[in-house]
Amino acid sequence: MRRYALIGNPLGHSLSPQIHGLISEVTGTPCEYRLMPMAADAVGPFLRSLPGSGIAGVNVTIPHKQLAAQNVDELSPEARQLLEDGDPRIYGTAPPEDQGWVLAVFSVPESERQKRHVLRSRLAGLGFGTAAPGVWIAPARLYEETRNSLRRLR
Repeated sequence: MRRYALIGNPLGHSLSPQIHGLISEVTGTPCEYRLMPMAADAVGPFLRSLPGSGIAGVNVTIPHKQLAAQNVDELSPEARQLLEDGDPRIYGTAPPEDQGWVLAVFSVPESERQKRHVLRSRLAGLGFGTAAPGVWIAPARLYEETRNSLRRLR
């Protein structure tokens, strides 16, 4: 059985165990997903102890994401880009000025339904809303993050 964990503080609100339980059930892949409340000063030592621990993967909550990035040997370019894209959204203090809009207009055939679902899910997660079938709209400030996210879909 593969073991996974969520580290951070607080964790009581997290639905991650239920979500991963459903994924395990649907895929038929047994796994254990634990919540591991952790203070900031424990993140580095915990991450350094992972090799050989039997834990296959760890999710990290805000505000510990930056600490986690500083305490790993290497970040993939994709992981680094995710952190760079997310920081302004998460840590920004002033509301962004209105910069106009960005549109995503696409048509994906029914034969590629799964790709269409992934694309729609990604756009919704970025903050887009539907304006019409195949037309999604979001504030223009999300352009760079959207571009980076969609590149990872290739």
